[in-house]
Amino acid sequence: MIVKCHHGVSHATMCKEYRKNGDRLISHNAALSYDVIKVKDKLEHAQEKYSKHSCVKCVELNHYRYVTEIPNDPDYKNQYGLTKIKANLAWNITKGREASIIAIVDTGVQRSHPDLKDKLRTGYNFVSNNKDTNDDNGHGTHVAGIAAAITNNRIGVAGTAPRNRILPVKAFDNNGMATTHNIVQGILYAADQGARVINMSFGAGAYSSVEADACAYALKKGCVLVAAAGNSGSSKRFYPAGYSGVISVAATDVNNNKASFSNYGKWVTVAAPGVNILSTYPDSTYSSLSGTSMAAPFVSGLAGLLAKKYRTNRRISKLIKGSADSIKGTGSFWKYGLINAKKAVQTAAG
Repeated sequence: MIVKCHHGVSHATMCKEYRKNGDRLISHNAALSYDVIKVKDKLEHAQEKYSKHSCVKCVELNHYRYVTEIPNDPDYKNQYGLTKIKANLAWNITKGREASIIAIVDTGVQRSHPDLKDKLRTGYNFVSNNKDTNDDNGHGTHVAGIAAAITNNRIGVAGTAPRNRILPVKAFDNNGMATTHNIVQGILYAADQGARVINMSFGAGAYSSVEADACAYALKKGCVLVAAAGNSGSSKRFYPAGYSGVISVAATDVNNNKASFSNYGKWVTVAAPGVNILSTYPDSTYSSLSGTSMAAPFVSGLAGLLAKKYRTNRRISKLIKGSADSIKGTGSFWKYGLINAKKAVQTAAG
């Protein structure tokens, strides 16, 4: 369970309270003033008890979030997504820059993959609490390749942002699951490491106060936050995509239609290709997957391209929205349309 305290309440005070109740402190997050505790009582009773405490601002369960992919034919060989968003034309103007780091908060990234190994910064593993960020699931490696795989190396696939480096942040386990606490730590870490863009291809329907705080922290640090809108085919908000300041991304198919699985609604910011997307995969292979998880890193890659010109996340976000193409569903399925990398970088270039 997560207990968030009011400003000014000391950690020592809360530790005494936990001991008095027979509860155990698991972790303390000083940046956002919350604790993760293991309670002796039933969760609902403990939640009610702590929520009434004068020192406590809010209490929430340490929910699990899930990565948002749908497996598909691993032999699919058409990388149509880059041409749909006109990334190949944008590269005539800019290919991004190494200093503009794209953080992938996910299941890790295969460090030895030939299309990724020279792009990876040293990251962190919040599942095992070490620096081993290798991918034991596959999702994170796939997402990383869409955003920024090595390009023009005569092998494999091309990434949306060919020159940008990748910061792997492993918050999800081999089953593609992560607690709210691990996700929050991952977002804070990415922001503190200087990432310009943070890709979040995961989520759930439950709102989290501490996760929202982590996103606000990263935004204040100047990060562009991009998140998958979810794969339930629903109009209900999905988090972290639904938090203020986050660019939420729906998925489209090869014909620019909304993918059948994609969440939608006026709360969704933009759309990007997310059906049968070919990208890097563990064991130095390639695979095609579908999901809003695959759509989000196209937007993160575009943000990486724009970070070469613009310093503020607000300017980058505004440019991504303003340059999007109005396609079928714009105004109802998503607010701004299908991202257009060529138009975005042309506008940035003046």
